[in-house]
Amino acid sequence: MADPAGVSLAIGDDWATVDPAWDRIDDAYNVQSWQIDRGRQNEMGRTDTGTASIQLVDTLGDFDPTNTGGAYYGLAPLTHAAICLQNPADSTWHTLFRGYVSQIRWVPYQNEKWANVTLDLVDALALFAACEMPFDGTYGDDFIDGNIVFNEDTDTDAVRTRMINVLTSMGWPSGLRFLHSANVGLQQTVYAPRSTVLQVLQDAADAEFPDIANLFVSGPSTTPAGKLVFHGRFARFHPDVSEYNIGHWKVGDDAAAAADPSHVVRISPPLEASLDDTFLYTSALATPQNIDDGDIPGQYVQDAGAVGAYGLRTWSAENLATRNGAATSGEQETGLFAEYVLENFKTPRVRVGQLTVKGRNPATTNGAKTWQLLCGIDISDLVHLKTTHRGGGGFDDDFFVEGIHYTARPGGAIPVVELTLDVSPKGYYDENPFE
Repeated sequence: MADPAGVSLAIGDDWATVDPAWDRIDDAYNVQSWQIDRGRQNEMGRTDTGTASIQLVDTLGDFDPTNTGGAYYGLAPLTHAAICLQNPADSTWHTLFRGYVSQIRWVPYQNEKWANVTLDLVDALALFAACEMPFDGTYGDDFIDGNIVFNEDTDTDAVRTRMINVLTSMGWPSGLRFLHSANVGLQQTVYAPRSTVLQVLQDAADAEFPDIANLFVSGPSTTPAGKLVFHGRFARFHPDVSEYNIGHWKVGDDAAAAADPSHVVRISPPLEASLDDTFLYTSALATPQNIDDGDIPGQYVQDAGAVGAYGLRTWSAENLATRNGAATSGEQETGLFAEYVLENFKTPRVRVGQLTVKGRNPATTNGAKTWQLLCGIDISDLVHLKTTHRGGGGFDDDFFVEGIHYTARPGGAIPVVELTLDVSPKGYYDENPFE
């Protein structure tokens, strides 16, 4: 099948089709704008379901859900949808968002000569959240006393094994998976029927290391886009390893972009440097499932100097499915989680607010590199930020991409595109407690 281009739909293909028959709609209808929101705001949380919306004008009633003669009368929720951006420097297409239609809104204008249509989209995480495991024993390794059981697995790639298990039961195709190796074994985990596939996936990821292990749906970094990606903890500690497929980009202020125009993308204001207490922890606690109550205090770590300076501020992750890993027991392995968080988050770090990049004429200085970034950047990529501040300050640091937000008005030789990135400091991962 051909890859999608522009704004595309695939009516008639079932939800698990890897390469559906894409039908481009923005070459026949006036697509006025689209927006994309993917990822998470910061590194200390799970990645949210990606969403997008498309606004277009319908002059023929083709998208009217009551019009049985409309060209898109068959358009329904869970229809495949994709938003692609064309690089004006080389005319190549890049899929920024692949997911499913969640809602069609058709609003006729007062004189009914046209209608404004909004297509709301979600990525695959929404499907995993909606899929509740049934009572029939088709999920997990066993079905005992009315519960779904995933067996203990001491192999340090158990996280990926369990993810493959539940995804296969759901029918999620292997062609839409990009699951990297993990580093921990898993305890037996019991779920009540009607627990969701997403819960199983997230619990497995958390066992690898809460928040640092990441589960998201890909954009342009994979072919095809729309794959479920799992990055274990080493993707953060070793982002240069090629198997993780992490892109590296350079951005900066006017001075940095002028000094290296073929590599550095100019950012747009505002640039915000901040130092706050959002991720300041002076103690930490991490526990595995089934730990004896008397052993819990041994999982708690605290830095007396930091407590004296900032008070008691605790990070916690409890009841993890971690069985073993770099350490031989779940208690020891989760203890490493707590020690890492305390060591890295007991001192405030300078953070940067959202980074903004706007499309520019590709023939101008930095123009071609700007469009490469706009068309290619994805969640978990690395961005090197270089700025010079009045008085002698500035950034010369790496940041991980946590969230991606696009707004665009397509049409014309050069579409109007603005990209905003949520980022987190790479410096949190300079010290690896697992090696």
